[in-house]
Amino acid sequence: MVSEKFRHQLRKESEQWQTEGLISSGQYEELSQRYGFNQLDSAASDRFISILIGLGCILLGLGAITFVAANWQEWSRNFRVILLLAVFLTVNISGFYLWRQPTRNPGKKRLGHGLLLFGSLILGANMALMSQLFHQSGPIYELFLYWSLGILPMAFALRLTSLGVLAQILLAISYGSALTNWWRIEEFTFSKLLIEHLPILVSLLFVPLAYWCGSRVIFGLASIGITISFISGINPFALGTNEGGIFAAIAFTLPPALLWSYRDDLWKFTRIRIAQMPHLNEYSFQAISRAIALCFFAIFLYTFSFHGLWDRWFWNYPTVTEIEKFRQLLPDVLFLSFFAILGWLQIFKQPQNLNPFQTLNINNGMILILMSVINILLIVHLNITPILPIATIAINILLAWFAIGLIRDALTLVKRTTFWYGMVLLVLQITSRMFEYDTELLLKAIVFVVCGVAIIMAGLWFERQLKAAKAKASLPESV
Repeated sequence: MVSEKFRHQLRKESEQWQTEGLISSGQYEELSQRYGFNQLDSAASDRFISILIGLGCILLGLGAITFVAANWQEWSRNFRVILLLAVFLTVNISGFYLWRQPTRNPGKKRLGHGLLLFGSLILGANMALMSQLFHQSGPIYELFLYWSLGILPMAFALRLTSLGVLAQILLAISYGSALTNWWRIEEFTFSKLLIEHLPILVSLLFVPLAYWCGSRVIFGLASIGITISFISGINPFALGTNEGGIFAAIAFTLPPALLWSYRDDLWKFTRIRIAQMPHLNEYSFQAISRAIALCFFAIFLYTFSFHGLWDRWFWNYPTVTEIEKFRQLLPDVLFLSFFAILGWLQIFKQPQNLNPFQTLNINNGMILILMSVINILLIVHLNITPILPIATIAINILLAWFAIGLIRDALTLVKRTTFWYGMVLLVLQITSRMFEYDTELLLKAIVFVVCGVAIIMAGLWFERQLKAAKAKASLPESV
């Protein structure tokens, strides 16, 4: 879709062209009709009105909140309940009515969207005040958990990305609050069960919501949430020896395996949904999941390239609590493993993917090697015998291979961002080794100078290659 800034510039330039005689009045009218020059002023006016209405609503809301706070203790409980429900229903019904306005009223539609978002915030306030009125107490993570689950039906019904993102943020706050106070939560509750199996909860709720809303943001946040909650749930750094190697291998290889092998057609309903969304191609979400998998490998390889982590952090014997906690996560392990295995089977099922080593350096074969080596290193180091030097050297080799692979793929795909990701990762590895080990200042200075010169030369060389590739692509094909 053409941006409004471009339309303003085009209108200004086309008026100048018409004055200079470069285009006729008929051509100017065609441009005006095509790009809607006549609607630009009205759109700016509607936006200004929307801002004024939004500011007025905020001030009215603050005034109402102040008035309620001033008289809250003097009102009866029944009146307070009626007031809370009335405000919640009024805001949401008004927001829905305005949001349903035709597209020719963008100001009202934006105002309605804002009221719906404001209504979702009021939902949390009502839940907190209602629990206070009826003397219902509980941990704070439960408030954010059920607040998030309360917003989800609104997000599904209205297909609004903003509500879905808000629900994810509230769920993340709930999970963080539960982790910080997990040792205080002793009794078994339904809320605790949902938090313990958050990877399954996010997979079943927010991934379908991402398809329903056609939102890459919701899918990306859901993928990150599944990965973080799964790893933090196992807590591999607290497991140590004995069974710790197997647990750590599962924690650090299952999420990237699932992300890399993820396909949109793993969910049967997506075929119908994607057909209804022409702005999304078949593998739109797969590209996001693979990008997150690459980020995961970059963070993992760089973190584990430090020898101190292998030397100290893992040498703790697992407690009964940690082993029992892992067993509680067994349904999540089986659930994610099922989709990961299904995804990899579909990858090798395609004729073009029978060979895991494709033309790109970051390919299925390389991902398999990375996961296999990581599994072997963790299991051997924690369950069999310490291999501190071998593990550190192997991870550093994998990190360099991964960074160089990103750089080479950037040349093949002509992507500047991928090139700089690989360059930054490679430079970080070199400079980190200089600081990690006891080296002379002169050697560090030489390494920094060499890295700086190499970055400049590599950047200039890549830009020349990029220009050459674009020039070659713009040439007409010979008959």
